[in-house]
Amino acid sequence: MRNGWFKRKAVQAQVAALPMRIERGRPQIMLITTRGRGAWMIPKGWPMRRREAHESAAAEAYEEAGVIGRVSEEALGAFGYAKRAGRYRVSVYRLDVECVLDVWPERRARRRAWFDAVEAAILVANPELARLIRAAAYPATPPRIAAISAGAAGGLS
Repeated sequence: MRNGWFKRKAVQAQVAALPMRIERGRPQIMLITTRGRGAWMIPKGWPMRRREAHESAAAEAYEEAGVIGRVSEEALGAFGYAKRAGRYRVSVYRLDVECVLDVWPERRARRRAWFDAVEAAILVANPELARLIRAAAYPATPPRIAAISAGAAGGLS
């Protein structure tokens, strides 16, 4: 660093919702477009005062995507990104969509669409977010069940 040429800014925290539904037995993810470039992304924004992080994520899903549902209290994980304004770490909360609204606050600023989870993971530009989408849609088999399955396959009688 020379004469303050580069100042490292603190990482800022944001929250996001991962809107999901099961359609014909397959997980689907709702993506929205960003306002600037029109890239596919999940609803995200700043934590809100007097709200828990997961509640803020659900509010972002309503405002940006027009969806309402049950939101997990625990984050699925997080992804990072950087812009000119700084660096961000986004905690992602699963939102099981129960209602898709025809009218919502940002309907004129964004497009929204449902995608198969595999396609959604391909469409988002962020590799960390893509991994979170795949993990949420296709969770690994819990170790205990895997061990029982392996034992059963081994011919235990």
